[in-house]
Amino acid sequence: MARRNIIIAAGILLLTTQFALGQSPEKTKELAAYQDKVLFEAFNLTEQQKESVSAINLKFTEKQSELMGQEGSKFSKFGKMKQLKKEKNEALKAILSQEQFEACEKDIAPRLRKEMRKKMSI
Repeated sequence: MARRNIIIAAGILLLTTQFALGQSPEKTKELAAYQDKVLFEAFNLTEQQKESVSAINLKFTEKQSELMGQEGSKFSKFGKMKQLKKEKNEALKAILSQEQFEACEKDIAPRLRKEMRKKMSI
């Protein structure tokens, strides 16, 4: 089960970073805003949680975009992307309730992955 979650999280991270690769700062902000929208619709977050989640999404989307813009193969960047995902999850855990975070991993992550595939194929 834990291995499956890692694979799902890595897949989402790869899709998200591939989408952001070579994107302008505006596109990176759009991607972070999309992540915000999905989380805000899924959970009844307080204003403070919304502000924190938005900041986290933007921060880590920018880091992912920057990483993907660096020289080297995607495979060579996988470890760094995995570390960014871990850091983002830790930041979200501090903001979301345990129930919200678990639902995010279980329900929201697959939804984001599916939507990101659609956005990438356009």
